[in-house]
Amino acid sequence: MVQGRDGDMADGKSRKRVYGALYVLYRKHFYDYIVRIMTNFESRYMKKFDLILPVILICSVAATCATDYIGGYIARPLDILLFPAVLFPAFIALLAFLILSIKSVIGLIRRTRRYMSLLNIGIMGLMIVIIAWVPIPGYLHGLRDRFKNEIGYDGLREFAYEFEGLEELVKHFPEVSERSYKVLKTPNRYEPLSNEEKKIWDDFADKFEFLRWNRGTAHVFIYDNIVEVSWGSGLIGHFGFQVALHGAELKNQRRGRYLKVEDDIQFLYVD
Repeated sequence: MVQGRDGDMADGKSRKRVYGALYVLYRKHFYDYIVRIMTNFESRYMKKFDLILPVILICSVAATCATDYIGGYIARPLDILLFPAVLFPAFIALLAFLILSIKSVIGLIRRTRRYMSLLNIGIMGLMIVIIAWVPIPGYLHGLRDRFKNEIGYDGLREFAYEFEGLEELVKHFPEVSERSYKVLKTPNRYEPLSNEEKKIWDDFADKFEFLRWNRGTAHVFIYDNIVEVSWGSGLIGHFGFQVALHGAELKNQRRGRYLKVEDDIQFLYVD
C-alpha cells in the first residue's frame, strides 16, 4: 500500500513537471508569438481603425435614419429577406459603437493614443446627444412628406369628409356591419368583399389613389368622429393617418409613435 501511494505521488509530480514544461513552452513561444502578432497588427492597422470606426459609426447611423425615412415615403417599410431593412445598419452602428467604446477605454487605461481615444469618446457622446435631443427624420416624417407633397392636408380632409358620407351607405352591408368599427378595406383573396363593397372600393380608390400606394391591405375606419386609414400587420405594426371631423380631438389611444401636423391631422405608427 505504501509503495502504491509513493508511486501515485511520483506520477503526480511527473505530471506537474510535464505541465510546467508545457506552460513554459507556451509562454515562450505561443504566447510571445500572439503578442508579436497583436503588436504588429496594432502598429500597422490600429491607426487606420481609429479613423475608420468613427466613419462607419456615423455612416451606419445615417443609413438607419435614411432607410427608415425612405420606407415611410414609399408607404411601405423596407425589408431584406423578410427582416426590416433598418435592422442591418442599426446592428452595424451598434457593433461599431461597442468596439469603439472598448478600444477607447483600453487606450485611456494603457495611455496609448489618448488624444484619439478622447476624440472618439467625444464623437460618440455628441452622437448620443444628437440622437436623444435633435429631431431626426424617420418613418413618419417620410410618410408625412409623401402625403404633403402629393395629396396635401386639404386633400386628406376632403377624403375624410367624403368617407363620412360613404360610411352611411356601406354600413348597411352585412359584411361590413360584422367588422366592428371597420368600414372599408382593400379587396384581397383572404377576405373577399361583396360586389357592392368592391365597386365602392374601386370608385373610392380611383379618386383617392393613395389607398393603393401600399401593396398590403388598407383599412379605413371611422369612430368618435375620427377617420383613420392604416396599413400593416401584427408583425410589423400598423401605420397611417387620422383626420378628426367636426372639431373632434385627436387622441393617442394606442402605444406607438405619433406625428401631429395639424390640429385635426396626425400620422401614426402603432402596435
